[in-house]
Amino acid sequence: MYAREEGREEGRSEKNVESVESVMESFRVDLQRACEGLGTTMEEYHKARESIRLRDAEGM
Repeated sequence: MYAREEGREEGRSEKNVESVESVMESFRVDLQRACEGLGTTMEEYHKARESIRLRDAEGM
């Protein structure tokens, strides 16, 4: 994957996680409802969260 594409994917992952967690906190809903409200899935959220965790671990 090209660096530019990787950067875009990282940005999408971060935005997904930030959005889901913000909805959960702001509206006091669980993960499933937050994902449904944003048009994403729990699987996509977990995948994004894991990719961020791995990226951060590589940067250390």
